[in-house]
Parts: sequence; C-alpha cells; structure tokens
Amino acid sequence: IDARFWRKSAAGLSTYTQSLVRNLAKRDHLNRYTILITPADVAEFDVVASNVTALVVPIGHYSLAEQTKLVRVLDKLEPDLVHFLHFNHPIRYRGKFVVTMHDLTVVYWPVGRQQRNPLRRWAFLVVMKDAVRRANRVIAVSRSTRDDLVRDLGAEPTRISVIPEGLSLVTTKVQAASVLAPLGITAPYLLFVSQWRPHKRIEDLVAAFEVVGRTNPELQLVL
Repeated sequence: IDARFWRKSAAGLSTYTQSLVRNLAKRDHLNRYTILITPADVAEFDVVASNVTALVVPIGHYSLAEQTKLVRVLDKLEPDLVHFLHFNHPIRYRGKFVVTMHDLTVVYWPVGRQQRNPLRRWAFLVVMKDAVRRANRVIAVSRSTRDDLVRDLGAEPTRISVIPEGLSLVTTKVQAASVLAPLGITAPYLLFVSQWRPHKRIEDLVAAFEVVGRTNPELQLVL
C-alpha cells in the first residue's frame, strides 16, 4: 500500500490512508501488507500487527524519484498487488495495481504554482490517464468522480468501483457539547470540516446559507 500521505498534514488523503490501513490491520490477519511511508511519516505511524510491515522510502509525491526509484522499490518487493491511494503512481510499473481516484481537482481547480504550471498540469494528466487505463481496478470515492473519470479521462465504466469514504464516529455527545457550548454553538447547525480551497466552494456555501437562513433563523453555520 502506497501510504506516503500518512502524516496528518496531508489532510483528507491522510485520513483516507490511515483509516484504510488501520482497519485492514484489524480485519485481515492472513494477508501480508507492506506499507510504504516517507521519513516525514515515521513519527506518526503507529500501526502494530504481525502481518503489517512499514517500509520507509525517501521518495516525495509528484517527483521524478516517484517515477524512477519507486518502480525499483516495487519491483524488488514483488508484491501480488499494489494499492496506490492517489493518482500519482509510477507509470513504468508493470505489476498489478489498484488506484483510488478521489477527484479531478488538479484538472478543474488548479491551485498554487505547481498545479498551474503548464508542464506540471500536462504531467498530472498523463499520470491520471495512465492510472485509469492500466489499473486492474479503479476505486472512485463518489459517483460524481466516476462520471468525471469516464467523461474527461476516457475511463472504462465497468472497471470502476464506487466506494464512498467511511465515517469515523469517535466523538460522544458529551464530548461534543464540551466543545460547542463555550463557542455558543447550539443545534441545529451546519458543520463544514474541509480545507479552505477554491474547489471546496465555501463562497457558494455561505451564499446558500444566507438564503436558507431567511426562513430558518435558528440555524447556524460552523466552519
């Protein structure tokens, strides 16, 4: 499993990566898992299981090393299957693999110098198209993402499995109340938990809330 987004600073990709690996370790005690992490992930990696081994690889995301050194690492491991948890995979890898496609935001909503660089954008598109074309199975986290992959990347619909991301219920009502009360937050309220990025469309959320709030004055919006 390519878990190089393990550290919490990777935001949603970190949540997906950690949740997947932790729950596999709980449920599956037969198959052997090698978890690829980077030196920046070591301090936060705490999964302990007899069939789980962490392998530290100093290979960054979207890097040249990802397309060269990572291939050699995987070839040496000779895994039965690799799960790339994001589209960035080495296009020269010829083993069996599954890829999770979360969205096409780097295509639709490029942010920062890296994503807006024409050469980088072309490279991202090449890697994404290769992923959906050659993967033994493509996991899309929503039907919307599946439709985007089919429409804009030419993915074969029959090779895509839509598997929505799960929900971790770890906060009790008492714990929640201890956080909400000092902030003056009372039910009913809408909770937005994502990052402040253009493709999250927070401006549209605020505009919609303004309309809804006219007939629901007791409703609160919590960012």
